[in-house]
Amino acid sequence: MDRDPHNPLIAHTGRNLLKGRLRSHPEVAQRFYADVLEAHGLQPGAVAEAYA
Repeated sequence: MDRDPHNPLIAHTGRNLLKGRLRSHPEVAQRFYADVLEAHGLQPGAVAEAYA
């Protein structure tokens, strides 16, 4: 695992993982990440388009 604090990819690993899951499994995202979607103002069914 890379531990370089200056590597910009490391700072966004969790966000990028979540974006991938939201894109690939929108139904699961609605079920388990409804609070995240609501916090970002995303409507059901708009997950894939929002994170394309």
